[in-house]
Amino acid sequence: MYLFLSLIIIVLFIVFLLYTVPLKVLFNVNSAELPDFHFQAFWLSPILKGVIKEEHKKMVLKVYLLNNKILTKPLQNNNSSKSFLDKINFLRELHPNFEKLETSYGFEDPSITGMVYGAINMLSPYVKSEIFYNNADFSMLQNYFYIDTVFYINIIHLIKVLFKYNQKPNMKVLYHNR
Repeated sequence: MYLFLSLIIIVLFIVFLLYTVPLKVLFNVNSAELPDFHFQAFWLSPILKGVIKEEHKKMVLKVYLLNNKILTKPLQNNNSSKSFLDKINFLRELHPNFEKLETSYGFEDPSITGMVYGAINMLSPYVKSEIFYNNADFSMLQNYFYIDTVFYINIIHLIKVLFKYNQKPNMKVLYHNR
């Protein structure tokens, strides 16, 4: 009886933590390192960590529990099932809370740099980031870009959105060998 009660208390405590402690996500992409990028997600920092990176031209998801790797799974890229607007709507439904969003870029043609600068400034009221840098360089001899962001997502909401999108046949979030 005490074991069952202890188990229920532990499960309720974990559910409480899932509701109250958000998932911290770090994303970094640099044109000098393409096609590599850095995507990391943390929950209660030393407890759970997820990393998505490219290895041998394949996307790989690695999950760590208490800094010990517990899962390595290749991710399948299935662009045919999702349009660009579907991907934007998916990200919008997650309701991320941005802590930092930093963009630095420059293109050989200053008019392209100006259009990107204007587009990012138009989107800035919708992003609602605590720290927002939009660094445009109009005098570049080579094209480059750098995006660095830190944002938070409620885990329960993330699970609901993933479940919802996996119910739609044209919007499955696919994993390899599934």
